[in-house]
Amino acid sequence: MTTSISKRTQHRSALPRVGAHISTAGGFSKVVPRALAMGAEAVQVFSSNPRAWRKSPPDPETLTGFATQLKENHLPLFFHTIYLVNLASPDLELRRRSALSVAHALVLGALAGATGVVTHVGSHRGQGFDKAVPWVRDALNTAFRAAKQDLARHGYGTERWPLPPLLLETATGSGATVGDRLDDLAVLLAPPASPVPTLASEDLGLCLDTAHLFAAGYAVHELRGLEEFLAELKQRGVLSMVRLVHLNDSAS
Repeated sequence: MTTSISKRTQHRSALPRVGAHISTAGGFSKVVPRALAMGAEAVQVFSSNPRAWRKSPPDPETLTGFATQLKENHLPLFFHTIYLVNLASPDLELRRRSALSVAHALVLGALAGATGVVTHVGSHRGQGFDKAVPWVRDALNTAFRAAKQDLARHGYGTERWPLPPLLLETATGSGATVGDRLDDLAVLLAPPASPVPTLASEDLGLCLDTAHLFAAGYAVHELRGLEEFLAELKQRGVLSMVRLVHLNDSAS
């Protein structure tokens, strides 16, 4: 009997973790108990109110305490940036504001020991993907640079508190949204050809959202469609960059 249980435990540990998005109402200290109560094996939370630009300064003591709670209970953490982020906007001020919002989430992630930070790329608002590529890359560099500066300003070095990777989430494909096609995401995740500041390969990753993929035309709800999608991930060279999957249903 003991051997059977041990085998089941080993088998489960070899499978991907199944988690949930958890409310932070009442503070980060409430997150782990909520996750454990529902049997979650991984946790995602918003970095701040997802529908507002307002953000609170990072509280290192609270966040490191949160990190301890997560580690003690073997719960990987992912932060999700706010919905207002638009790294592909033709509006320079909006891109700057978005980059700083991403930087805030990266700082929280560093202090809490997060496995990753998830963000939507945004919309080029009719300007075209090719024109948006340098905007997105510049915003990404700004976000990581600002996050490192913020950590240093608070006396936290990235050697001990490394920034988590930023995971670009697949989009629905509506309007001028960036990130609905794998070929576009592969371009954004690849090192730029021009000699501009470059992020290390481990700084970026990919988050797949099944509802978004379905809405964008990927038949991931069918075995053949899923196999074709996985083959495209591999062909585009981004399969190894998938760090998180949002398993969401679709009403369509």
